[in-house]
Amino acid sequence: TYEAWVRDSCGPTSFSGWVGPVQFTTACLAVPAPWSESFDGFSWTVPGFNQAGTWPSCWNRPTNSGMTYLVGPPQFSSFNTGPSEDHGPSVNGKFVYLESVGFTNGTSGTFRTPWINLSPLAVPELTFWYHAYGFQIAGTQLHVEDTAGVFTLVWSSTGEIQTAQTDPWSEVTVSL
Repeated sequence: TYEAWVRDSCGPTSFSGWVGPVQFTTACLAVPAPWSESFDGFSWTVPGFNQAGTWPSCWNRPTNSGMTYLVGPPQFSSFNTGPSEDHGPSVNGKFVYLESVGFTNGTSGTFRTPWINLSPLAVPELTFWYHAYGFQIAGTQLHVEDTAGVFTLVWSSTGEIQTAQTDPWSEVTVSL
């Protein structure tokens, strides 16, 4: 994200007043495959109470009514929902989770990775770890967007998968 100040040149010695700062973000380039993300880097910050935390640039997490994706583990864990810790071997590992704010039912959340250039791969696939504990979980869907903006559903699950916060995460591999 950048900030710029702008003014008009009305002639060799005549200028308008400065306007700004004007904020803008440049488009992100596609990340070459193979690619991996652990969520443990410094750009991923666990939020404080009632805050959003930070994500790296080129990741997108729109906030829907009452739902948002956050970096975990949360400082204040929810009751009877979510994992108690990251699936990986690192101490204090981070993960991304969907948080319902205000006990909103029937809504969903979305987040997007940076664009990933799959052309170097002969048989592209996506592998991720998944934890779904909570009786109000309706399901999860994974869509892949192509360069024409067409979304294709490539994986989905229905309802609660784990039955406790401490249950192990499930590994999912999807052919792309």
